[in-house]
Amino acid sequence: MQSKVLLNLLDEVVQEKKVNSLFLNRYKNLLAPKFSIFSYFRTDELILSNILADLLDPQGSHGQDYLFIKKWIELRKNGLDESWQKINLDQSKITVKLEEKNWRLDTLRRMDILIEIFCHGEKYALCIENKPFASDQKNQLKDYADELEQRYPNQWQLIYLSGSGKEPSEYSISKEDSELLQSQSKLAVLGYADLIKWLTECILYTKNDRVKVFLEELKLYISQNFITQLSNEEQTVMLKNILDHDDYIKALIEVETLKLQVQENLLVKFKEDLNQLCEGFTLEGELTSKAYSGISIFKKDESKKIRFRVEFDRSRFGLFFLGIVLSDFTDVIVTVEEREKLLNLVQEQFPSIKLGQSPNWPIYIDIPELAHWDSNGDIWVNIKNGTLAQRIYNDYFIKLNEIISTSGI
Repeated sequence: MQSKVLLNLLDEVVQEKKVNSLFLNRYKNLLAPKFSIFSYFRTDELILSNILADLLDPQGSHGQDYLFIKKWIELRKNGLDESWQKINLDQSKITVKLEEKNWRLDTLRRMDILIEIFCHGEKYALCIENKPFASDQKNQLKDYADELEQRYPNQWQLIYLSGSGKEPSEYSISKEDSELLQSQSKLAVLGYADLIKWLTECILYTKNDRVKVFLEELKLYISQNFITQLSNEEQTVMLKNILDHDDYIKALIEVETLKLQVQENLLVKFKEDLNQLCEGFTLEGELTSKAYSGISIFKKDESKKIRFRVEFDRSRFGLFFLGIVLSDFTDVIVTVEEREKLLNLVQEQFPSIKLGQSPNWPIYIDIPELAHWDSNGDIWVNIKNGTLAQRIYNDYFIKLNEIISTSGI
């Protein structure tokens, strides 16, 4: 690879971003490029589920009747079984439920969004498992699929909606079961980027201006947080410049190797920074581009069943999370009472954060703005200047380690 060509390409990216930044700053009073209503409230999994559920509910506060559910099914009709084609939504009764219990199989799970459609004596269901940031739980999708089949035989679809659009992990459903259900149109794998077309269609037919503004804001939020760190204008200019130069095309393809090397070097620095901050503690493991890679932090001289850990749930630095993990997945058992105790203690320290639990993780915390590292340049810059390690240490490690030390578990 010709280093000069690569440097020219990188320099052009930087210059385009600077020009765009100057333009936006000059006309910020007209464009308000950083303004978003979503910056004023928490946008965790639960809030986003509430938004989607309300939009898909014909009785929702939007007042647009069946518009959103109609457009959803229209855009997804090629991915639905033939039996769905005979549904007349205008003559259907539709109910939308949040956090619906798996009461048929009594697995203690809750479906994020369940949409029931009653039409001409037939019952259909759409179940949306919303995973914008969170990691998969063991057998979660398999349990949902089994529950739906019990309730709505052959007339259901489970939608796995993730931030990145990647396939569900085999921890949640086996590859064989996932492929079978997808071939039967019973499982659909979508990313938040797939919502853009649906929202765009809905905006065209929405009759209320306030609802239109909200949908535009939701589109912008999704674009900024789940699609790219570059603006549409930046993407257009850069794409044209790259396609106009053969050398730039070659450099862009080859730069992926260099990008991974930069990321791996910065991850080494991240661990070194954590090691300095966590004086007297042992750091075990490495953060890499592989799924389930992570770093556990603990004191060797303390015999604890639990410890602090940061981890990627997906490959390519996807779905970063942290929390309290079992010190050994094979021999260590934390009782239901101990898990409940930890949940209460951690909730006191983080009252506004939705906490998760899984067999190996008595407590885990998803941090939305840190979910996807691969396409977020700010995260890598923050690793370089040490602020990310400092944030993890100050905001999470100190509090969670205190709980670990005093819990008696």
